[in-house]
Amino acid sequence: MIEASPTDARQIVYVLSNPSMPGLLKIGLTERSNPLVRMRELFTTGVPTPFVCEAAWIVSDAKSVESALHSKFVGSRVTPTREFFKLETHTAVSALASLGNTDLTEEVREQFNAASEIAFRRPTQDFFHMGYAVGDKFYAGTTGEFVTVFDNRRVEYEGAIMSLTAARTIICKKHPDLPATGSFHFNGEAVLSRYEKTYKS
Repeated sequence: MIEASPTDARQIVYVLSNPSMPGLLKIGLTERSNPLVRMRELFTTGVPTPFVCEAAWIVSDAKSVESALHSKFVGSRVTPTREFFKLETHTAVSALASLGNTDLTEEVREQFNAASEIAFRRPTQDFFHMGYAVGDKFYAGTTGEFVTVFDNRRVEYEGAIMSLTAARTIICKKHPDLPATGSFHFNGEAVLSRYEKTYKS
């Protein structure tokens, strides 16, 4: 099991797959003291099925290793602003292994699966339960785009009523550099952070 104190930061590069995204792999990094903090951020209401950890390695310089892998597979990258690649799993895993120092795949996979199980039984967000009110505005990063709380589960965006996930998808198409998750904030606090505090397990 991975146990890390706040001062025991690990630089980890990982390869993830998702049953809802056949043929695609996510190659990313975390420099958090506990990689599961980063991984749980991936388990949002915008992801229909859990990610699967295919490989996770401690490396000397996570940003350099991630950059090297992204450059190596640039021809397979789905879009320049996303960390997804059309690759065979063994190809990505072998490339990461050749640059890694310590293989943490089994340890991370075990806790990753546990975190996934917890995340996917979390309740659907209820804006009122989270402390928001009708008319509150959630801003999308620094784009200037925003949505307005319409009721306890829906928002209004450009005159249309929809889920926050649907609004995020539309805004991400207009602003490709906007992170796919965790981008909305209210009075300086991420909506995702408020969700985690409200529904923490």
